[in-house]
Amino acid sequence: MPLKRREKAGLSNVLIEVLKQRDIVASYYQKTQRECYTELKKDLTEKGDSHQSRLLNTVSLFLGMVKLWETHIPTLKLPFTYEQFYDIARAKIVVQSESISSTNRLSVFFESLDLLLNRQNNGMITGREFKIEYQHSITLQKTEMKRMNTILTGKRKYCICG
Repeated sequence: MPLKRREKAGLSNVLIEVLKQRDIVASYYQKTQRECYTELKKDLTEKGDSHQSRLLNTVSLFLGMVKLWETHIPTLKLPFTYEQFYDIARAKIVVQSESISSTNRLSVFFESLDLLLNRQNNGMITGREFKIEYQHSITLQKTEMKRMNTILTGKRKYCICG
């Protein structure tokens, strides 16, 4: 019986069926999870996609369980295949890794700026290396051909110009 149909019959029934599979999970999970980690890392590396090791570890935990379930417990079918789950997980790793990388670069920039501003000798000098000024409007470039002018209203907006 498919998992969704069992869910309609009652979640306690599904839980009992899942708990019956503990021996299979204990026997196969570690090996399956390691295989998923290796497959995912190889795939991301070959295609040149950025990835964080900690994200690979976390996602491979879930991939391992889905693959184990699909391979060793065919009586309880998931509403998606391992391949479908893998594709989604892989895409999420790339997006999340790029976000983390971008956040880290931004953090490094502001930490460096703070360090240079607070340095007594040989630091940055306000008004010479940079200036902070009020802007009435800014131009955001969406693509090379389209430009959008945004009028800043409400609270004062500042930008670092240099």
